[in-house]
Amino acid sequence: MSVQFKPVKASRIALSVTEELKKAILNGHFKGGEKLPPERVLSKQFEVSRTTIREALRTLENAGFIKTRLGVTGGVFVKELGSEPFINSFYDLFMAKKISHEEIYQVRLLIEPEAARLAALKITPAYGKKLRENVDNRRFHLILAEMSGNRFFRLLVKTSSDLILPFIEEANSEYEHPEGHSTILKAVLAGNSEAAEKAMRKHIIDNYKIFKRVKIPGVKSTFGT
Repeated sequence: MSVQFKPVKASRIALSVTEELKKAILNGHFKGGEKLPPERVLSKQFEVSRTTIREALRTLENAGFIKTRLGVTGGVFVKELGSEPFINSFYDLFMAKKISHEEIYQVRLLIEPEAARLAALKITPAYGKKLRENVDNRRFHLILAEMSGNRFFRLLVKTSSDLILPFIEEANSEYEHPEGHSTILKAVLAGNSEAAEKAMRKHIIDNYKIFKRVKIPGVKSTFGT
């Protein structure tokens, strides 16, 4: 789809270019997999230097909106928009200490029991197979969130799980793990939504008690703060 960009004002030029390009992607002017116009074309349309265009493109790439490919058929291509920009934003907030482990736990305690409850109501043979195959790993939680039918639930579960991954790995290797997954699995496979919700809530709380005891060199825990 052809789109014409207007010149931007001198102040905060690169940021303005970034926002205009992002808006064009989000509005569907450029689809996933589509190649953006060359730097010289964008530079002419925005009436800015090619250095400014490169800076704007670098910002978009870091945010997960575009991907640069090298070679004869290379260029700057729009990525299929997924959860990456959202996850990156949360990761930046976490690293800047704007989000704590304790707050992540509180979100999990709200979201995951409801996801398990909904999953029990929507169990199918195919999902039952996936749950059994992943009952011993953290993908179990993602599958339940996917089964809930709420894409935002899955995004929150994926993000929160990634942020506390060091504690999950350390807890699994150093402590006896509660039999939370097997209890949840049994309830979900039986279609017992109330039992699934209760089992997941207990599982999250049990894990929280373990995470508070975990000590990881170079990682400051904010559980219990």
